[in-house]
Amino acid sequence: MIRLVYNECIKLAYRVGTWVMVGILILGVITMFIFDYKTKADSEISEEVWKTNLQEEIKQYQEYLDEFGSDHIIESFIRENEYRIENDLPPTDALPTSVWTFISGNQNLILLVGVFVIVVSATIISTEFKQGTIKLLLIRPPSRLAILVSKYITVILYSLFLLSILFISSFILGSIFFGFEEKYSNVILLNGELYEQSPIISLIITYLSNSINFVMLVTLAFAISSIFRSDTIAIALSLIGYIMGATATGILTIFYDWPKYILFTNTNLSQYFSSTGPPVEGMTIGFSIVILVIYWVLFLGIAAILFQKKEIKTG
Repeated sequence: MIRLVYNECIKLAYRVGTWVMVGILILGVITMFIFDYKTKADSEISEEVWKTNLQEEIKQYQEYLDEFGSDHIIESFIRENEYRIENDLPPTDALPTSVWTFISGNQNLILLVGVFVIVVSATIISTEFKQGTIKLLLIRPPSRLAILVSKYITVILYSLFLLSILFISSFILGSIFFGFEEKYSNVILLNGELYEQSPIISLIITYLSNSINFVMLVTLAFAISSIFRSDTIAIALSLIGYIMGATATGILTIFYDWPKYILFTNTNLSQYFSSTGPPVEGMTIGFSIVILVIYWVLFLGIAAILFQKKEIKTG
């Protein structure tokens, strides 16, 4: 298996698109750096101003609750603002840009990484069929299942590689040009109590959570590719699910509880380490992990069954 994964990594490394994606990601980090350096580096807000702003937000949130009733997310915002005021912890937007705010802001680029991961996972098998090299793989001793798993592991490793590039490049640029802001602190709500979370722990949790998200994306793209035997359909459907899934389920959770069983409601495990918490009351990190495992087994099982039955038609 190790040899198969190594061979797949070598083949992926020889694809021009692999490094084009890396280049685009680094260019995105540099673009974000230039924007922050030109506009935000000295944007610190005085204590009096940011506390007044938070008090105004609390007032608006309270008016919302008075009009529409209880809402645990809005209530968590109120508690977080009150905690920051009482403990002299300015919100992120009241601080000058630091390595922590820079890395946190670059989380938007994780969406780009997700798109790249979907493209690679949807084409890593279909490319073999189009180029006719799939026959060379299947005449060798390793089973079809072993070949599929090796390609699956390769895409997972590539997604972790891209995440590492994003984090490391953001950290290097941010630490050199922006420095470390001591006042930066993330406030989270756990078991009904508010806690201060160090910036590095908060960012590590976010990136690890997205690693799990990419595992599900890869598995979904594999399953769709196996069902429709088309990388175009696999990419399109996976992208729609990735971009629109969380938004759609987020809207549904406002009115119903059953969306908590949908995949996209559970992929972001970092929601359990934030002040807002999960979108549906009663959800726990254990519940989400169980749901993710069920979907993972389902998707990978479909991909494995259909890949083993797939007719070898090249070109």
